[in-house]
Amino acid sequence: MVPVRDEEGKWSYSQNKQELSATLCKKNRDMATMTDLQYELYEKGYLKSDLLSKDQLVSGSWNKTTLEAVKAYQAENGLLFGQLTIEMLEHLGIFEANEERVLKGSAAAENEHETKPVKLAVEATEIESVANKPVEKVKSVVDTMPLAVQANSNLESSFTPVKVSFVNPKFDASKDYPKSKKPELYATDGEKGILMCRARAELASVSDEGVISYTVQKAFRATLCKASRSEKVLKQLQIALRDQGFLKPSPPLDLVVVDGVWGLNTFNALKAYQKANGLAYGQVTLESFESLGVFVD
Repeated sequence: MVPVRDEEGKWSYSQNKQELSATLCKKNRDMATMTDLQYELYEKGYLKSDLLSKDQLVSGSWNKTTLEAVKAYQAENGLLFGQLTIEMLEHLGIFEANEERVLKGSAAAENEHETKPVKLAVEATEIESVANKPVEKVKSVVDTMPLAVQANSNLESSFTPVKVSFVNPKFDASKDYPKSKKPELYATDGEKGILMCRARAELASVSDEGVISYTVQKAFRATLCKASRSEKVLKQLQIALRDQGFLKPSPPLDLVVVDGVWGLNTFNALKAYQKANGLAYGQVTLESFESLGVFVD
C-alpha cells in the first residue's frame, strides 16, 4: 500500500491505493539479514513483546512478530506498507541503496508521496554474517564431548595476541578505511595476508558528563573482511571478549564457547564492547580488534 500524507502531515494507507514493489524473496531471508533487521527494529523500539526477551525477539528467523514491527516502522516513516520491501531494508540501513536510483526516485516523487532520503549503511558485500552453525548444531557437538573436555572448553585457551606486520604503521583504524569497495591488505601474520574492507558504522558521541550515546550518524570504518575471519583470529577475539566479561554463555549452553566460529553470540559481545568503550558501533571494525589487543606488531 502506498502512503498518503494528510493535511496534518500524518501518513495514511488505503487498500484502494496499492502498487507493485520490490521485496526480499523468501529464499534470501537468511539468518544474517533477519538478525540485522530485527536488531535495528528492536533498537528503534518497533520490535517488542510483553512475553519475549530480546534474545527471543532477535532470533534470526522471519516471523509474525517481526512482520508487525516492519509494518509499524513503515507506517511511521511513510514507506510502502505491508511487505518486507527493499525500500524499507535500505531505509533502515540493512542494505546500501544505489545513490543514483534514489536521487531519480526522489526527483520523480509526487507531492502526496514524499520519498525520504535513504541512509547509506553496510556495503552489500559486508552485511554482517551470523552463526555459520545453528546453536542446535553447536550444542550437539558439545554434548558429545567428554565431561572433562566440556568443562575445559570454557577456560581452555588463554589470550595470545595475533602477531602481525602492519602494511601501513600509520594507519589509524578509528578513522582510516579503504577508499573503495575492494578489500585492501591490512597486515600479514607470517602465513597469509589479513584483509580489510569497509562498512558504515554508528558513531559515538560523548556528553559533557562523559555519557556515551549513539545516533543515526554513520560513517565508513575499516572492518575485517570475511575472508580474513580465520579460526585463529576469531578465537583470540572471543577470548578477549570473554576475559573482559562481554562474551557470555550462549543458551542452551551453560558455558562460554571459544570455538573460532563467527556467530551471533560473538557479534553481540563485540557490539556490547563497542558501546561500553565508545567505539564505532555495529560492524566488525579493526578499531575494536586493536582496542582489544587482538593484533600486535
